[in-house]
Amino acid sequence: MLLCDTGWREAMVGTVSLYDAEGSRQHTIYIGATPEYGKAQFLERLEREIGRTKALYPQATYVGIADGAASNWQFLTRHTSEQVLDFYHATGYLGALFLYLVSEVSGISSSLILPNATVSLPALVLQCDKDTLGHPQLSEYLLQLTTPAGF
Repeated sequence: MLLCDTGWREAMVGTVSLYDAEGSRQHTIYIGATPEYGKAQFLERLEREIGRTKALYPQATYVGIADGAASNWQFLTRHTSEQVLDFYHATGYLGALFLYLVSEVSGISSSLILPNATVSLPALVLQCDKDTLGHPQLSEYLLQLTTPAGF
């Protein structure tokens, strides 16, 4: 991410990877773009590579992996049959969920359990609408977990 006088611009990266039936990676196409206004050029390049790959392997299963940004899920839903939250962000949500559950069960404030925690799950969910966390199913699941019936 590049901070500048007019706000921020993000660098974009993506890959198209091919795996065999045993899960071993066979080939990867790397795509990147410097910070720019808008993602159009990057997404065109990524769509072109996805199209070429699908033409060569039309029967393959296509899985998209991304962070929680809604625009990523909108893009991946058009091009993949399955979408998965990336490990880094998933563990961040799980960490927030852990703090929330421990504080609810123990009655101890999550700030006392882990003083340096910067996110709390209820605050995260309450500040977001269903699409802000990226994937509507993830948002629904987190909302269910933060209600008394979710325990």
